[in-house]
Amino acid sequence: MLVKVYYNIRKKCLSIMDKTTRRVIGHSDGVSLKDVKFTVSKAGVERIRAKKRKAVVAFVEGEIMSWHASEECSICETQHHVGIVKFNPYKWDTFVMDLTFTPVTKAAYARINGRIVTAYDAA
Repeated sequence: MLVKVYYNIRKKCLSIMDKTTRRVIGHSDGVSLKDVKFTVSKAGVERIRAKKRKAVVAFVEGEIMSWHASEECSICETQHHVGIVKFNPYKWDTFVMDLTFTPVTKAAYARINGRIVTAYDAA
């Protein structure tokens, strides 16, 4: 099932949305995805910067591999670790790698635990 995942600041967890229907199908502390795309609404980022008000404009899209609440994911642990992915609408227009601040748009796998997104490539 293809989903879009975002951090829900009111519930303090992840909201998982069906990509086709755009309806929230569940909430979780963690999820692992494959064939991942990192998407950001350019118009949404501009709106946030102009109004200085939070809004959901960034999603991690992909196919669900597993739902989990811990940092351990046996599937992800077998993959090549790429790094932590971040997004801040006041600093960047896209998701970026944590240490290099280079833009990132896709990954083979991603593990999301709360606000921490870890990207992996196939081994």
